[in-house]
Amino acid sequence: MADWIQLRVKAVQNETLESKTYTLEPTDGQGLSYEAGQFLTLGLIHEAMKSDVRIR
Repeated sequence: MADWIQLRVKAVQNETLESKTYTLEPTDGQGLSYEAGQFLTLGLIHEAMKSDVRIR
């Protein structure tokens, strides 16, 4: 994943029975810059999967 920032799940908070909030942090310890209203494209790599999954 060139030019991607690697993040790890720091915390998961149950909001309702059907929703959760995931708090992410960079694996390199650097901060992230962003602007309000910006969207985030996630590329997920799971141990059981053979390829990346992208969520927008």
